[in-house]
Amino acid sequence: MSALPSLSNVNFDSDGTRAWKLLLRAEDAALAERPSHAKYQDHLVAVRVLGWFMKDFWDHPPHRFGTTPYLCLVSKILSCYTVEKLFALGLIYRNHLICVFRNATGLTSSYVSPPSFDEYKEQVLVAMANGPQTKADVKALALHRDGYRCMITGAYDILLAVQFLEILEQPAKKSHTQCACLFPASAQTVGKEDAATAFTMLELFGLRDEVHKLLGGQVDSLRNALTMTGDMHTSFDQFIFWLEEVEGELDTYDVVSIVDDFCQATDARSRVTFKVDPAVVKDCESKGISLPDLPDPDLIAIRASCARVARISGAVEQNDEIIEDREMIPVLASDGSNADLLKSLLNRRVIT
Repeated sequence: MSALPSLSNVNFDSDGTRAWKLLLRAEDAALAERPSHAKYQDHLVAVRVLGWFMKDFWDHPPHRFGTTPYLCLVSKILSCYTVEKLFALGLIYRNHLICVFRNATGLTSSYVSPPSFDEYKEQVLVAMANGPQTKADVKALALHRDGYRCMITGAYDILLAVQFLEILEQPAKKSHTQCACLFPASAQTVGKEDAATAFTMLELFGLRDEVHKLLGGQVDSLRNALTMTGDMHTSFDQFIFWLEEVEGELDTYDVVSIVDDFCQATDARSRVTFKVDPAVVKDCESKGISLPDLPDPDLIAIRASCARVARISGAVEQNDEIIEDREMIPVLASDGSNADLLKSLLNRRVIT
């Protein structure tokens, strides 16, 4: 967990400077209560989530969304006239950050194939022309768009390799793949609540209308989907790595990780360029079908902000500690000895 920089080490605009002073005051208040307060430092993490989001949005403004996330957050911070209100605001951001990303589960490829690879491709093209209707559709269409490969490692989908000799004969590694979402629905929500949860997270950044236009109000969109191996998907959702755009190179991203030599250890590429598989381009053009959308660069940029903030603010480590302690203490004691854990568990439910 990193402390917020001092006022002399940041260069915000006038409103941002006023907001930063409030955050520094709240951080001092949270630090002062630590010796006698909860071991999980809910208030300190909450303030630092706000501060690091604010700084990240100032330093890395997404192209399409411009300064909207920064201005929205500054406005919310300035509306808090007490440190207690800042604590409450920070908990909302922290809880959504953890709820949406750390609890996501991707669909593993489980497609029941027709007799031939050509028939399989034909079936997917029909679905592509009609547009995805379900999570399974998005998974199948993303896998087809990406050439049946993980977008980070290049590994082919092993279930399709078992079914189709054309894929099995490819020299690259084979692995189970999943559909990873840039802004996934929480594993705690089902059906119509899926979109509400993911979009509520984006609404906190003032982006609800823009993202609704971009995704058509649906989380299940190819602009929100990436094919990844199971290991890569888990690392992505745990903020072990994220993608940062390479300036001047279309749909090209550096794979950035908190782990030294992450790419070497996992077979991930250090730089990836997303593009529709050439065979899919040819098939779509021959049938007059629009090319499938690639993952949206601005959603990737917002996702990267979330990953950086989750790590530098201490939100990830705090969440892991709470979960570990909850599993170690199946029944909360009545003598108050688990009061810190109970309070932090209750704070995690403050999502409004």
